[in-house]
Amino acid sequence: MKTAVELIEAAHLLVAAVRLYRHREGIDPSFEQLAEFAALSNEVTHHLVRKLVDHGVFGVVESAFEGKVMLLEPEKIQDMIQSIEDAPDLDDHMEAIGEAKKKLAADVGKKMKSDYVDEEKKSFADELQQRIKDPGKFKKANPLDALGKGGESKENPLDSLLGKKEKKANPLDDLLKGK
Repeated sequence: MKTAVELIEAAHLLVAAVRLYRHREGIDPSFEQLAEFAALSNEVTHHLVRKLVDHGVFGVVESAFEGKVMLLEPEKIQDMIQSIEDAPDLDDHMEAIGEAKKKLAADVGKKMKSDYVDEEKKSFADELQQRIKDPGKFKKANPLDALGKGGESKENPLDSLLGKKEKKANPLDDLLKGK
């Protein structure tokens, strides 16, 4: 794998190659022409050009058969260089991953011990025990109880809104009561 210095040098080389090719030939180079002119492989050229396109240094005009590389803003290469230099070192990243794996292994090992008690599960089990012992303590009020208790019929709250003040007798009530 290339180091950051080699990537920066290759990026500068490609910017210079595009400028020279454009000056000599009068047209923007294709990927293959740029790779040949800069003496780089096609794969490395494609990779670097795509990175430089992402940073706004190059623009690519793709056709059905080839892509032309245009130099847009060569000043932005400094931003790319800064982002490469500010990127965390691979060794630091690998060390952080190793620490995370060790922490995970320690947590799993702690949970696998026979005397381990999960506090969340323990509190849930305690709450269930309390509900079993005293179910009335946790009972919520039923909103339907406000409308009427034990089959009693109360006045419909909508009647006052609709202007119904008189309550008409239900003929079925008389039959049920045995009149």
